[in-house]
Order: sequence, then C-alpha cells, then structure tokens
Amino acid sequence: MIKHEIKIAFEEYASIDELRPADRRICLEAEKALGNSHSPYSNFKVGAALQLQSGRVVSGSNQENASLSLRAVCRARGAVLLGR
Repeated sequence: MIKHEIKIAFEEYASIDELRPADRRICLEAEKALGNSHSPYSNFKVGAALQLQSGRVVSGSNQENASLSLRAVCRARGAVLLGR
C-alpha cells in the first residue's frame, strides 16, 4: 500500500465584490447560467463558466432529461466543448 497526502491552499472571500474584475465576470456568468439549468430529477442546478486563452468567456448549465445517466450533459464539460 502507498499512502498519499493531498494538501490544498485556497483563499476565501466574504463577497464577490472582493474579486478581481476578470474573476468577478466569470462568477457572474456562471451565476447567470443557473437560470438556464433544467434539473427536474436531481433538483441540483449547475451553472459553469470558464475563460478561454483568447479572453472569451463561455458558460453553460446542466440539462437533464428522462434518460438521466445517458443524456445529461455536465455543464463544465459542455462549456469546454462550446469553447472549442
């Protein structure tokens, strides 16, 4: 057996207003994408946004349907595919 340890450092902000403007923009785009989330089965709304090297911000939201495990699209993956 090999034992591994993972350490994570992160910063916590009290408000979105403390973020740099570029980071705030990405968060606001992800929040806006929540409005398009369709999650009638899990009731777990997801919005995602990412910034491409070009500076363009792409976003998306989860879209569930009756064949949940086969057709639901993870929005982080969807946003990446949109940016291609």
